[in-house]
Amino acid sequence: MNHISGVSLFVRVAQAGSFVEAARQEGVSPSAVSKSITRLEQRLGVKLVHRSTRSLSLTAEGRIYLESCLQVLSQLQTVESSLGNAIEQPQGRLRISLPMVCGFLLPALADFSSRYSAVVIDIEFSDRLVEVIAEGFDLVIRTGSLSDSRLSARPLERFKAKVVGSPGYFLRNGTPMQPADLQQHHCLHYRFSHSGKIEPWRFHPDIVMGEAQLPPVMICNSLEARIHYAKQGSGLAWVPDFSVRTELGDGSLLSVLDDCVAHADEFSMVWPSGKQTTPKLRAFIDFMSARVQ
Repeated sequence: MNHISGVSLFVRVAQAGSFVEAARQEGVSPSAVSKSITRLEQRLGVKLVHRSTRSLSLTAEGRIYLESCLQVLSQLQTVESSLGNAIEQPQGRLRISLPMVCGFLLPALADFSSRYSAVVIDIEFSDRLVEVIAEGFDLVIRTGSLSDSRLSARPLERFKAKVVGSPGYFLRNGTPMQPADLQQHHCLHYRFSHSGKIEPWRFHPDIVMGEAQLPPVMICNSLEARIHYAKQGSGLAWVPDFSVRTELGDGSLLSVLDDCVAHADEFSMVWPSGKQTTPKLRAFIDFMSARVQ
């Protein structure tokens, strides 16, 4: 037995007044208890216990040592309890990666920070496919299927694409009735920052239209910029529905070709599996799952 367990066993013997009773409480043999006390006495160089066939009692040195041991073990228990409580409380830095179009999550993130003030959220906004484990992220939010068995995932929110424009734009340029009509319209395109590719517009049945078929009036890597251009009547934008809920509600933007749009996807929270989830990560996963429906 190590020194701490030997000290703890000595305290048990002193409180029980018997090797046999101390052994029963600890789930070991009486001989193991006796040998442990003997080793402790040899290490200290003093006799701690008077032994007899029927009882035992502490020596003067044993009583002094017992008082010190009780103080030390009490302090150790207090430290362990405080440490355990600290570990169970969500705290520390939480490193996460979000897509560029995740602005709709910002209110929920702000509320999480207000509730868990001891957690520092370290956010990277990026459309690139980050290496969750290799780059040291606690969690990422992404679309698409999960292909890495080392990761766990939980669905967050499903969305669908919409083609939107302002009432003034449709008044001047007409309303497209089918995807092919878009070739006669001004289109606001999105370029992925990580690849430089232009996002295609996908329609039923298996119609995929790219920059060559959809005349560009503006190309950028900003969702907010394309929505602004569309509201100003500069063209039509292909955007996720959650990004224009307010505009569609107040009429500043109108959606067209809803029955033709094929693209739908789902945001998921993804994190490393195979190890115990930290309190800060568990709190974040549970909070976002409940908040974002």
